[in-house]
Amino acid sequence: MSEYTEVWRQWLGKKINQKKRSKEKRAKFTNGKIMEDELSEIVIGLTINLRKN
Repeated sequence: MSEYTEVWRQWLGKKINQKKRSKEKRAKFTNGKIMEDELSEIVIGLTINLRKN
């Protein structure tokens, strides 16, 4: 389980860094919209990972 958790943390860290870089490109969106997008991606990622196991 700890191995799985570490992989998930690394993946999540990469996704968050990508979002930080892309926020400037998507400045037309409100912060609320960006947060909503991040949350939905996290949920989708969790769902995919849970289905694999």
